[in-house]
This record gives sequence, structure tokens and C-alpha cells, in this order.
Amino acid sequence: MKHSVALSGFILMLALTTLACLISGTGDTNRLNDQAYWACVTATPVPTEVFLAGTVAPPTPIIPGDPVPTGEPIWGYTTPVPTETPYYRTGTFYESQKVYVNDIEFEFRGHTLQAAPEPDLYHLYLHFAVANHHENDDVVPISQFIFVREVAAPDGTELIGRWTNSNHVLLAGGYPVIEETEQVPMDKWELRRYTLGMLIPRGRVYTVGLATDWERPTEGGVPIWFYLDNDPVICPYGSAINPPPPTPRLIGDIYGGAGSGPGSAIWPATGTLTEGFGCRASVTGIISPLCSPGQEFHSGIDIANSTGALVAAPIAGTVTHAGAATGGPDCSGVSGSNSPHLGYGNYVRIDGANGQVHILAHLQSVSVSSGQAVSAGQPVGAMNSTGCSTGSHLHWGCYIGGFPLDPARC
Repeated sequence: MKHSVALSGFILMLALTTLACLISGTGDTNRLNDQAYWACVTATPVPTEVFLAGTVAPPTPIIPGDPVPTGEPIWGYTTPVPTETPYYRTGTFYESQKVYVNDIEFEFRGHTLQAAPEPDLYHLYLHFAVANHHENDDVVPISQFIFVREVAAPDGTELIGRWTNSNHVLLAGGYPVIEETEQVPMDKWELRRYTLGMLIPRGRVYTVGLATDWERPTEGGVPIWFYLDNDPVICPYGSAINPPPPTPRLIGDIYGGAGSGPGSAIWPATGTLTEGFGCRASVTGIISPLCSPGQEFHSGIDIANSTGALVAAPIAGTVTHAGAATGGPDCSGVSGSNSPHLGYGNYVRIDGANGQVHILAHLQSVSVSSGQAVSAGQPVGAMNSTGCSTGSHLHWGCYIGGFPLDPARC
């Protein structure tokens, strides 16, 4: 999401007067440096591989002279063996998900919005549960690193600031001040519930940030984000309790990094080739160090055709994902994007021989299931514009040994 609306003098003053600096905690609290993750319980749980798909361009500094915030990573997901999805989510989360980082569990349990006595202002109350799964006692000063960065005003403008916990707002809503309680070390397995209060401009808040480096003065390094909504991907068994972290696997964006492919794959769809493989003008906000400024790396090719056009398997192999993406950018605000709006939308992944993997994305529907063996040319789905897409097309990606390759060479 791009932000071009500057803060008015009043909003800037409001952001500054409600700001509590993200000071360092006590004890072992400066430890939120591991990957944050949530896991859904599945009938046959297995580790899921997570790969770094790129970096969102960092926003401009909130206040002139501030350090430039770090770009936020975009994480992708892979399925190593056939089983149901979703498995893990990293980077961004939703309400009621138990998120783990450094053995501390954070669960965003919802929010309450009330009109404030001041004109055009709201009292925002954020409800969190915090549990300690670490071997040692821990101090977790949650009021120091939960913040709101943007508020969408009723007229559609986006106000950028940094709103944090306010004791005045807590007392006005009848909630206890938490600063003393949160400085008491948490015993192992202890669970605490907190409510934070913020004075914000009138409007809608979409995400809440949790700082991961409490000694930095801006937004705590790269924060993790909670959407003020439920996960669009259904998790029928609920959140896993203290699950092992996902296994990371970095997929590099090196052009031809795996060398030449066997050239045996067949084209999975007919239509017009609208986007080739390699660097292109940025349309997603993901940037690549291998491309020119303002460009991103396109790790596949796009074939456009009408909605419902047949999509077939380019190789023989095993389906290791068939259904909605569980991660990636949220493109619900992109014109032309159909539900599900995350990343690839509906997609099929096929694992073949010699480390060859094919991704068929933005599908209307899938006609295969995870774990199914398919032959080259077998129908696997129909074309659409789900996920980060602006029109009906197929994104065809090919990876060999973990590196993207031009599918025409696969």
C-alpha cells in the first residue's frame, strides 16, 4: 500500500503526543529476533518450507530526520509433502492466531473502538494474550512495542503516524494501566491478558504492528503485522500450541541460477504471452537487488486468456499444493483481483523429477488434490485472476534446485 498523504500539523502533533518511545525492556526481553510464525493444526502435521520471495520497498520516514525504516520481507510458502493446508504463516497474521517468536506467544484477540470526548478522535482498544514458553522467566513489556502506523480517514485519505499505548485512554475506558504489571517477570507457561489503549484520528485501522527490535527508536526494525480481521484461509482445527518453527528455504532470484533446464515441459495453457521472465517495472512493490531501480523480478511468465480457460500440468509429477495461497501480499485493494486475494490466489504446485518444481497460479479453480500423481498435459485447473492479478491469466513458474528458471527452458 502506497502512502502519499502528508500529516497535517494537528495529526503530527497528535502522533507525537500519544507516542511512547520504544525503549529497551529489562531482563531477557530484547530477544524478538527469530522468525515469527503461526501454525494451524492439521490432521497430518508436517513442517512447511518457507521462502523469502522479496522485500517490500520501505516507507518514507514518518518525521523528517528519522532513520529510514527497514523494508518488510515478503515470505512465500512451499509444501514439501502431500497434506492439507494451511500449515504455517509468517510475517503477517490475523486475529485469534497464536504467534510465536523467541518462545513468547502473542495472540491478538480483537479490538474495540469508541468515540473519544475530543472531536474527530477515537479510543482504540487492542486486546492481547501473552504467554511465556521460554525456559526462563521473562519480562514482556507489551505496551512498548505495539503500535498503529496508518489510519484510513472517512474521506479515503491515509494518515501516517505512530500511535502507541496511552494510560489516559485506558483509564477513560475503565481498563487498568498495565505498565507496572508487564514489568513483573512472567513464569514459564504463564498466560496474561492485556488491553492497550490508543488515541487515534477518526477512521479505520487495518493493521497493528509489533516491534521486533525494542532498542531501535523508529518502528522497531522490521515489525510483524496483525490484520484486524479473520484469516481468509479456514483453519478447521485451530492454532497449534507451541509448534516447532517452520523450516526456512531461501529461493534466490538469480536469473538462470540453475543453468539450463531439460526443455521437456509442455506449455500448460494457450493464450497471449503478456509478461516474460526476468526484470520488469514494479507492479507489486517487491524490489530485487539484481534489477534496475524501480524494477522487480518476475519469476515466471504470464499467459493471458479468458476466464475458465484450461490449465494443464507441464510435467509429470506429484501435486504438493492445490488450493488457496496462505501467504504473500494482500491484493484485495488491487483492481481486477478476485478472491482469494493473497499472493498466488488459487494455485497448483507440481514436483517432478530432478528437483524440478512448477507453479501454476491465479486459478479460478483446481481439479486435482494434494498428493495426487499427474501426467504431463493432464488438466489441473481453470484460468482466472485470483490473488495479485489484474486480469485473467496464468502465472507459470519453474524452479530447478530452488532457483527460478525461464519456464520456456524447463
